[in-house]
Amino acid sequence: MKIMDVKTFLVGNPWKNWIFIKKNWIFIKVYTDEGITGLGEATGGLATKPILGDVEELVRFVIGEDPRHPDKL
Repeated sequence: MKIMDVKTFLVGNPWKNWIFIKKNWIFIKVYTDEGITGLGEATGGLATKPILGDVEELVRFVIGEDPRHPDKL
């Protein structure tokens, strides 16, 4: 099994907004060549765009890798 694609989903979270501070959730969906998908979360603090950028930069390193060995990823 190999990772074929990774997509990110930004979800606004209006009920957790503090005064003038928006906290969004970042979810990640991993697609494999066997049709199996996995979900994860990359939410961290209040900085959304830097985390999205980090995930997008790391995608190229996981494409083609085996998702059953997250310790290696």
